[in-house]
Amino acid sequence: MEGNAQNVSEGGICFITEQALEETQIIKIKIPILNGAASIPTLAKVQWVKKQPPAEAQESIGDAIAGQRTKQYTIGLCFIF
Repeated sequence: MEGNAQNVSEGGICFITEQALEETQIIKIKIPILNGAASIPTLAKVQWVKKQPPAEAQESIGDAIAGQRTKQYTIGLCFIF
């Protein structure tokens, strides 16, 4: 799964992804550092999930023609260690 970080703190991370997760789910994540040259692996617990309406600007012409929109989820994770 890939996502775009919205904010990162000492205790967790909030990010946007196209994959839905379940609250209380434990996942392994890798946080890229040094412009992606390295990453830090850790475990995190899904605290909350919010389904977002698709951004009109992010739709491709093909998706608009087919009437399909990409689903996006904002997800809050709590670092386990």
